[in-house]
Amino acid sequence: MRPADLTDPDASSVELGVLVAYLDEIVHAVDARARDQIPLLLDEPIATHLPREIREELAAFAAQSAHSFRAPIHFLRYRYRMLQLSAGESFPLESQLDLGLGSGSGWRSAADESPPRGDDEVDSAR
Repeated sequence: MRPADLTDPDASSVELGVLVAYLDEIVHAVDARARDQIPLLLDEPIATHLPREIREELAAFAAQSAHSFRAPIHFLRYRYRMLQLSAGESFPLESQLDLGLGSGSGWRSAADESPPRGDDEVDSAR
């Protein structure tokens, strides 16, 4: 049986809730510095829903020495985003704000707004 695609915007809240619960287990292991538990959690089938970069970061965190203080920041950001999605605070994934770059912005728009210089202005400037 193939696991459900949790990146699908139409994924049910139950599936997202399962992912968030799984991420919470990883957070508890990270907070407790239980580095030996993280590879076991990454062996779970649900770990395939995590982006490759997140899995690699968690594996590197688990391989660190016990005296290292480096936290898996990308994982924590990913978990925060999943918490936002599960709480219904999602942002439209398919839309993007128009920055107006195609119509000229910044110095280009200022240059476009200035009146065109005629040939007589060029001659008088010489």
